[in-house]
Amino acid sequence: MLTMVLDDAEKAAAIVRMADRELLGQYGLQSLSNASRKKLGKHDDYWTGPIWVNLNYLMLRALKLKYITLVGPEAQRLYDKLRARLVQNIGSEFVRTGKLWENYDYATGRGRGTAPFTGWTTLVLAAIAEHF
Repeated sequence: MLTMVLDDAEKAAAIVRMADRELLGQYGLQSLSNASRKKLGKHDDYWTGPIWVNLNYLMLRALKLKYITLVGPEAQRLYDKLRARLVQNIGSEFVRTGKLWENYDYATGRGRGTAPFTGWTTLVLAAIAEHF
């Protein structure tokens, strides 16, 4: 879905529902659901736990450019919630710390990893402008 190659509306709608139910938290989309993370057992959560702005941007882009039209209101609601939560959290963390972060904690929204991180986290500007 993130690469916009999925053309099946029914499958896309199922992914939208799953993302909304299992991945979308208060601060953005988690890279892997908590249920899936539990199946991995004890491991480093560097890639599997936090909110990565690049993945959130790809989801916003896919929803806006393809899946809102293909799926309908469910996809629009996910897009609106995800965009608002991601932008709000990154903005709040920037105000709090003066930095953009490599990724953000799913449970607290706090910046994690490298900072200042002006790599993919700057994609938040494109999300604000809805420039996909």
